[in-house]
Amino acid sequence: MIPGRRLGAVAGLLAAMAACAAYGFLLRPWKLFPYSILFRHHSGRGSPATRAAPRNRFDETGGGERRVEGEGGVPAAIKGGVTTYDPQRAEDGLNFFTSAHAPLASLIDMNGAVVRTWIADIGKVFAGRPGVSAPESSGRFIRDAELLPDGGILALFDEIGIVRLDADSRVVWSFPASVHHDVYLDATGTIWALAHEQRLVPDFRKDPVLDSVVLELSSNGRLLRRVSVLDSFRKSNYAAALADRKADAKDLFQASSVIVLDGTLADRSPAFRRGNLLISSSNLGMIAIVDPDENSVVWALTGLWHDPRNARLLPAGHLLLFDDLGSSRRASRVLEVDPFSQDVVWSFGGTAQPMLNSAGYVERLRGGNTLITETNAGRVREVTRDGHVVWEFVNPNRVGENGELVAVVFAMERVGRDLPFLRGRSDNASESDEDQKAER
Repeated sequence: MIPGRRLGAVAGLLAAMAACAAYGFLLRPWKLFPYSILFRHHSGRGSPATRAAPRNRFDETGGGERRVEGEGGVPAAIKGGVTTYDPQRAEDGLNFFTSAHAPLASLIDMNGAVVRTWIADIGKVFAGRPGVSAPESSGRFIRDAELLPDGGILALFDEIGIVRLDADSRVVWSFPASVHHDVYLDATGTIWALAHEQRLVPDFRKDPVLDSVVLELSSNGRLLRRVSVLDSFRKSNYAAALADRKADAKDLFQASSVIVLDGTLADRSPAFRRGNLLISSSNLGMIAIVDPDENSVVWALTGLWHDPRNARLLPAGHLLLFDDLGSSRRASRVLEVDPFSQDVVWSFGGTAQPMLNSAGYVERLRGGNTLITETNAGRVREVTRDGHVVWEFVNPNRVGENGELVAVVFAMERVGRDLPFLRGRSDNASESDEDQKAER
C-alpha cells in the first residue's frame, strides 16, 4: 500500500505530465509560448519540411542538409496580397516576381492586381533532362527570371536550365545546364548565369569538387564562355581564401548572384572596370570581382557580413546586399556599404524592428526607397531611407498538402508602367483562363 504522502506525489507527477502533454499538443495550433521562438529558429534559414518541397543534390553549408528555400515558407496566418500601401511615399510602378507555387512569373500593379503572367511547361521544354519528371523536381517553379523589353522573359529553373519565353509564353529557345540562383541580362543583351560543375582538380583535392561557374550566353541562347570561380581564385592574390575549403567535400562557393559592372568606379580602382563580374559567395562570406578575360579575382571583401547575397553596385558607388545572418545568430539585414572605406552607410533589419528572418533579395529603387524580398516568408517590403514600410506584399499563393504555407517569393523587382508590350492594355487587365488556373 502506497503511503498518502507518496501517493500524493505520484498523483501530482502524473497531473504535471498530463498538463505538459496537453500544452505540447496545443502549442502549434494555438501558437502558445515558445512557439514563435521555435518557429523563427526553424524557418530562419529554410522552410518547414513538406512532402511537396524539393530536395536538392548540393549542400551549400558544407555538411548536412542544404539550406535552400523550398516551395513553402511560413504558415499562411494572414491574408495575402498588398497589406500596406502609401501612394505618396511608395515609388509607383509594376512588380515582377517569381512564386514557388507554379512554374510561372507574374507582373502585378501596386494594388496587387495581376497584369501579365508567363508560364512554362518544364516537362516539354526540358523533356528527358534528369530530374525534370521527378515528383520533387525544382522544375515545378522558376527560381529566377528577367523581364525583357519585348515582353518575353528569361526563366531559370534550378539545376535544370534556362528558357526564353516570348510575351505569350511561347518557347523561343532553351539552354540545359545545372544553373542555380541567378540569371542576369547586361546592357548589351548578353546573358550571364551561375551554374554548378563537378570537377576533378588533382592538385587541389583528390576527390571531385563542386565548382561554381559563370556562363555567358548570347541573346539567342548560345554558350559564349564559361568562367570558373575556382580557377579565378587560384590564379589570384586571394587564393588563401580557399585554404579552409580544401577539406570540404561539398560546394566550394555557393555563389548566389552575379552582375556585370558598368565601369562607374573604374576611376577609383581598375578592378571595377566595365565588363568585370561582381559575385556573391555564401560559403566564403565574400563579395568578389572576377575579370572574365583573365579568369582571375581582382578584388574581394569579407568580414562585414555573414552570408552576402544579391550584391549590387549603386550609382553612388556603394554596394547594396542582403546579409543572410540566420536566426541562430540574429535576424537577417540589408546593408549599404562603401567598398573603399568599408563603412556601413545604411542598414535595415538585423536586431531592429521590423525583423527580417529569411534569405532574400534587395533592390534600390530610383527614388531612393529599397525593395526587400523576404524569400522564405513570401513577403516583400518597400522601405524608405528612414526605415518606414510604405508598401508590403504577401504572396497570396499557397502550397503544402493543404495549402497551409505561403509560397516562397524568390525575388521581386519594380519596373516602370510604360512598358512597350503593355501599351493599349489596362494595368488591371484580366488574366486568361489558363493564367488563372496556373495562379490557383
